[in-house]
Amino acid sequence: MAFAGDVLFGSITAPGNADAGLDHTTEKAYRQLLRLLRDSGFPYLWRIWNYFPCINAEERGLERYRLFCMG
Repeated sequence: MAFAGDVLFGSITAPGNADAGLDHTTEKAYRQLLRLLRDSGFPYLWRIWNYFPCINAEERGLERYRLFCMG
């Protein structure tokens, strides 16, 4: 994590957990991210990029992209 003035930059890597599923992994990662922003005094997300492999593959009967969005 790094910041300059009123801008914070950082990245996180959330290891996948086949038992939890991408939706739960995504929810956990975003909760951590938003908590970090709040605790650091940065109340707003300006821009975010997400990457996860096999975006169109099926997991638990749904496309992984849909599971990501649910999370």
